[in-house]
Amino acid sequence: MADMDYKTIIAPRKARKVKGVKGGEERFAYTIGEIIEEQAADGWTYLRSDTFPVEEKSGFFSAPRTIERAVMVFGRPRRRQPARPAEPIAAPAPQPAPRREPAPSAPAPELGGAQRD
Repeated sequence: MADMDYKTIIAPRKARKVKGVKGGEERFAYTIGEIIEEQAADGWTYLRSDTFPVEEKSGFFSAPRTIERAVMVFGRPRRRQPARPAEPIAAPAPQPAPRREPAPSAPAPELGGAQRD
């Protein structure tokens, strides 16, 4: 089940009017068939229909009542993302060796103590 996606839609309450299809039961079956075909065009497979009790209020002051809601359940295999090829791990680019600046030279000591004119 983890490899499937699911989708539910409300089942129709009324049959669609279709030219050439007579009778309520035939029109209803045709309507259900159309819904299944529409979903199949998008890759969904019909799985089942379920009915659930739902509590609804019809007006602001009315008491809630329980009604039945029918849903159609569709499924399809989960679409997997294509695997990315592993990127090679590149070695870090060599860094240039730090330049050594020559040590500042001290001023040359003056020689001699006597001055000449």
